[in-house]
Amino acid sequence: MAGRNLNVEPARLESHVRFFQRRKYLFAYAKDITKTADRTVCFTFDDAYASTLTYGIEVLKRLKAPATFYAVPGHVGGVSAWDPGRERALADWALLKSASDSGFEVGNHTMTHARLPDLNQSAQAAEWTQAHATMVLEGLDPQSACYPYGLFTDESRSSLEAIGYRAAVSIDKWPGGDDPLRLARIVVAYGDALPMLVYKLWVRPMLP
Repeated sequence: MAGRNLNVEPARLESHVRFFQRRKYLFAYAKDITKTADRTVCFTFDDAYASTLTYGIEVLKRLKAPATFYAVPGHVGGVSAWDPGRERALADWALLKSASDSGFEVGNHTMTHARLPDLNQSAQAAEWTQAHATMVLEGLDPQSACYPYGLFTDESRSSLEAIGYRAAVSIDKWPGGDDPLRLARIVVAYGDALPMLVYKLWVRPMLP
């Protein structure tokens, strides 16, 4: 599945999903993560690449694992123009709607994948509201958001709160914190086999 240096082979994704299933973890959508019990995992996929919505979703469907995909409405059906020289095909509206109809969450990743700290408050708000309106017009119901590049400001958060979003995810170095609009995540890269996943989840946070 394509996507900068964070691509993951479908077989590796399956191994990660099965790892949590064997340990009786619950699976949740990002929009619901703050209401879940302990031992809950949330799988999120940024940018909504066509490969993810084709090959990755096959794995998730087969294993009956809920997940959240974050789309960039201004580029849906095009390519990841924010990655010059490494552009990859993005899912079109039909693929996104199919994922939603299959029970997956499709969330808001801004209209253009902008670097939010580079924008003023009104421009940041427009990135979220235009993306939200476009997704609703396409028959989707976005209730959570993802900050492009993991970057955000207080204005970014305020804009999402004004729309009424239930959760927003970032890419902080360490997980933690209970603000639903600035949730941290563990980043999984293409080389992260199960030992590295375990290290990132339970060993690294304990290191000084």
